[in-house]
Amino acid sequence: MINSNNLINDGLNSSCHNNGKTVWSYNQGVILGGLAALAKDTNDNSLLQPAQSIAQAAISNLTDANDILHDACEPNCGQDGPQFKGIFTRNLAILDRAAPQQQYVTFLEANAGSIWNNDLGPNDEFGLIWSGPYSQGNAATQTSAIDCVLAADEATAP
Repeated sequence: MINSNNLINDGLNSSCHNNGKTVWSYNQGVILGGLAALAKDTNDNSLLQPAQSIAQAAISNLTDANDILHDACEPNCGQDGPQFKGIFTRNLAILDRAAPQQQYVTFLEANAGSIWNNDLGPNDEFGLIWSGPYSQGNAATQTSAIDCVLAADEATAP
């Protein structure tokens, strides 16, 4: 399922090959957390290398010019799409604990800062598009943004 850009597409075709469909941030995040946990459980740190490659590819390919994370569905991400970026950032923090990289900290801080400065609504709600402007918040957008803010805090903690 990993494409030539080290990103995970959203499924396989009938021949069990990458279907070439959408690259969602959560698909990248799930594997980061999974590989970090597997590396810890098996004492096999070689598993962290593919996780780092995927993290680097996601940070390089799923962000805007200011390194703020976006998904292809924005601004209309349906019911589950608003949580995708939170899943990625939460799992990136897990990878950062297993294999610290300043790039991860910088990325998480940039996204958390943008959420706070550009995507905070009048009732202290966070919206879908972390680069702003704030549009509308709901439980999914709030949870996702808080995941990122907590991940940034965790990554910068001593």
